[in-house]
This record gives sequence, structure tokens and C-alpha cells, in this order.
Amino acid sequence: MWKNVISFVICIALTAISLVGFFYTGYSPKLLLALIAVLAFSQAMVQLFRIQPSE
Repeated sequence: MWKNVISFVICIALTAISLVGFFYTGYSPKLLLALIAVLAFSQAMVQLFRIQPSE
């Protein structure tokens, strides 16, 4: 359980960091930061729905 929660928090942090880098820095490969943000967000959503208790 804790492993899933920590992984989810890391995905959210990675998404936030890459989006800040995408919008507010002069780092030239913006496509790379956008790709990291999309992949991290999708991984977080997969983990979020996997953690939900099944009925």
C-alpha cells in the first residue's frame, strides 16, 4: 500500500516539475518536458485507479 502511495506522489511531483520546466524555463527541448509530463500524469492516473478498492 505505501509503495503505491509513494509512487503516486512521485508521479505527481514529476508532472509538476516538468510542467514548470515547460512553461517557465528557456530549456530548448520543450517537447521532451511535455512528453515527461504526459507520461507521468498518465502513470499517476493508472496508479490512482489501481489503488481504488474494488467492490
